[in-house]
Amino acid sequence: MFFHNQDIISLLTNIFDIKQFTILKIIGGISTILIIIKTILELKTKWKDNKALKIINNEITFEFFDEETIKSYTDIYIEPYCSPSDPSYTEDLKKIYGEKKHEKLFTKIDEFLSEGAKNRHMYLLGDSGTGKTAALINILMRNYRHKKFSKKQIIVLRLNAKNVDQCIKNIENKKNTILFLDAFDEDPFAIESINTRYNQLVDITEGFNRVLISSRTQFFPNSAAIKRKTSIPNINADQSDGYRMFTIQYLLPFNDEQVQKFIKKKYSILNYKLRRKAWQIISAAPSLALRPMLLKYMSSFMDPNKEYKNSYDIYEEIIIHWINRERISDKVALRRFSEALANHLYRYQKENNGQIPRHELVPFALTHKIDLNELELSSRSLLNRDGYGNYKFSHRSILEFLFINYFVKLPVKDRVFLDWTDQIKKFVAELVKLHYSQEIDLSEADLTGLNFSDCNLSGLKLVRANLMGANLNNVNLMEAVLTEANLRDADLKGAVISEANLGKADLRRAKLNNATLSEVILCNANLSDSILNEAYLSGADLEGICLSNADLKGANLEGTNLSNADLKSANLNNTSLAGANLTSSILTNAELSYSNLKGAKLCKAILNGANFSMANLSNADLQDANIQGINLKGSILFQTNF
Repeated sequence: MFFHNQDIISLLTNIFDIKQFTILKIIGGISTILIIIKTILELKTKWKDNKALKIINNEITFEFFDEETIKSYTDIYIEPYCSPSDPSYTEDLKKIYGEKKHEKLFTKIDEFLSEGAKNRHMYLLGDSGTGKTAALINILMRNYRHKKFSKKQIIVLRLNAKNVDQCIKNIENKKNTILFLDAFDEDPFAIESINTRYNQLVDITEGFNRVLISSRTQFFPNSAAIKRKTSIPNINADQSDGYRMFTIQYLLPFNDEQVQKFIKKKYSILNYKLRRKAWQIISAAPSLALRPMLLKYMSSFMDPNKEYKNSYDIYEEIIIHWINRERISDKVALRRFSEALANHLYRYQKENNGQIPRHELVPFALTHKIDLNELELSSRSLLNRDGYGNYKFSHRSILEFLFINYFVKLPVKDRVFLDWTDQIKKFVAELVKLHYSQEIDLSEADLTGLNFSDCNLSGLKLVRANLMGANLNNVNLMEAVLTEANLRDADLKGAVISEANLGKADLRRAKLNNATLSEVILCNANLSDSILNEAYLSGADLEGICLSNADLKGANLEGTNLSNADLKSANLNNTSLAGANLTSSILTNAELSYSNLKGAKLCKAILNGANFSMANLSNADLQDANIQGINLKGSILFQTNF
């Protein structure tokens, strides 16, 4: 819609003609003017966008982000805030804005790109779904719309692309090029070694005007793992020993004001019903709505009467909605195909970079009874096709969600152990906590560092699962199967593990204070240096167990089978071992003062250097035991068999 100056003057004259001066006409006139202004502004924005896209089409960025992808990132974009402080340490995401250490992202980026800026390297970090890629694309478009840095070009590349290193090397005008490297966490070489890949990128990006690397925050094990120092000397830079340093900015989740802006942009006042529905859904799950990626889906189609307890519920709804919308009649087959494809892409991510060409996907799809020609594959689809014919899921987290759903359905014998991302682990934790069922089999799963405290995991299959450092405080693991599981440094304080099978499990340095392990199977398990103060192990099978240097002070081990156990230097002070079988066990230098060993079997046990002072050894059998150098001061030896 275009208007000439004379037309606008004539229209305004008619509107404000005193003879026609009525309230309704004033309102109508103002509305018309606002519509005209809005239309002109929209046309101007579209013109600027098209101009920017034409420039990008001739640059290397277009090899990584086609026009449809760029438009999907810029369609409805709300500028986020950023902060030098990591928001993941704050449980209530809304509280981070109260600290007032945040700035608008574009303001911070303008400062970073300005001529007088000291720093030339930056990390842009954020949790899954906080809009890292969208931020880089919108900074790029903003630069060309408004000519913010007209003397420089901005190039955005994806680090998970096979040819990215060569593309970086081929860029000629490095001095005037601002380089944005997206998705460090998806870079197959970074997944293999963060430090090695970091050093490679620093080397090949030397000479560029600015370098910005984006990544998920949780890709780094801790803040110390985020490499910041470069090998590029510059005495004028923010320095450490005269070398340039990476600064860090964390993308913050949306605050209430930004959520409101998003909803108003997505739904005009004329779509008040959809706007109201969106508000109902967001009100039911406010913490999830703070992430732009989830907000986009939540406000579009979800049932306001349904309760969404966590992101697993949201993603499940996203997948269901997508599958139901596709033309394919066999929805079950489409779900199976999607999960199998996600498994394939994740398993071979180093080779495929999270995407698959059509000539490989067609036979893959046909084996799952899917005709690709029936898929919509539009910008609304969760499976997208780029301009080069490669297929990938619309967001990394979609792939991860489908992968874990495939994994839990897969027979254990067919599972391949892989390192899981923080997001996959989060999905597993949410799945277990809210949708617990003994049918879930997490054998071979990577569950390192997860928080399952106070959860009911009774009967769960966790064969050879990696639970190193996991929080299992007060968890119910009755009858669970954890054979050969890795529970090193796990926190199992107060856990109920009765009748569970932990044969050959690795529990080194595990905390089992006050845990209940009655009738548990711990044959040949390793609990060296573990803490079992006041633990209850009555009737447990501990044959061949390693408890060297373990602290079992005050534990109840009555009637346990500890034959062939290694208890070297263990603390068994004030422990109840009445009726326990310690045949051929090793108790060298163990502390057993005040312990109750009434009726215990210690035949052929190695006891040299052990302290049995004040212990009760009445009716105990120490036949053929090695008692050299043991301390029996004050012990009860009534009817003890030596």
